[in-house]
Amino acid sequence: MRLQTARPNFKLETLNSITLTYHPIPFLRFTRTVTGQHPENWKEITGTQLEAIAKSYIKPLPKHRFLAVMTGIKPRIIKRLGDYQHYKLLELIEFVNKPAPLSAFVIPQLKSEGKMLNAPGPLLKGMSFGRFIFADSFFRNYNETKNPEEMARFLAALYIPAGKKFREKLIEQNQPITAKVKPVTAEAIRLNYMMVFEWLMDIYPLIFPREPAGADLQSVPKTRNPKPETLNSGRDPRAWVKIFESLVGDDIVNQDKYANLPLHTVFRYFTKNIKENMKSRKKK
Repeated sequence: MRLQTARPNFKLETLNSITLTYHPIPFLRFTRTVTGQHPENWKEITGTQLEAIAKSYIKPLPKHRFLAVMTGIKPRIIKRLGDYQHYKLLELIEFVNKPAPLSAFVIPQLKSEGKMLNAPGPLLKGMSFGRFIFADSFFRNYNETKNPEEMARFLAALYIPAGKKFREKLIEQNQPITAKVKPVTAEAIRLNYMMVFEWLMDIYPLIFPREPAGADLQSVPKTRNPKPETLNSGRDPRAWVKIFESLVGDDIVNQDKYANLPLHTVFRYFTKNIKENMKSRKKK
């Protein structure tokens, strides 16, 4: 795609990559060329870009700085483009205005004071049911209270040392590290988690049913950039206690065994039970 520029000394060509040719001194003939690349969807977003997106939901960034992060082209060069070119570049990354289901964490590791914590792998590989319960509950608590300690606990449950099995005591051990995570990074991870949860809603619709289309439309903010807290915010964080108790039943002695089951194993079990219950009701 080639764009006619608002300023005659710039030429912008873009497919997945962006090539910008310009005259650094308008009245001289020599040119310079810079290249960049833009993501086409959420799967191609980097951690730095996700932080910029999360930050823009809270307080809009200057256009040239936001585009610089999203393209890798220096802000001073982006700033020299005309309004039309800014508009066309923003058009290429319009998908960032609408969070979508995502099956992986864009920021895979958190580092602090020589220690490293790891997120679950793609498709939530390595995520146990107990770890998910704690992470999701702290996530909901933070949405309700905006307490930084709840955010630190959420991150401490979600990010754990490599090779470690999740235990509740890990949250207390990790919290001093996660409490020092930059607010913009924490906000990016929170946004990422919401998109991962959207993905779970897609693959386990019987466990996480979506509200009917058009339900309570007046409560949905009419904004181009929906704030993260407007997504997946309605579930009671205490509900997981009852769900876990229904799984364990009377086998209290082995409750740790149930907590350590892979998340997908538990969700497939619940899905099977729900389907069987639905069939039983139809026969009555």
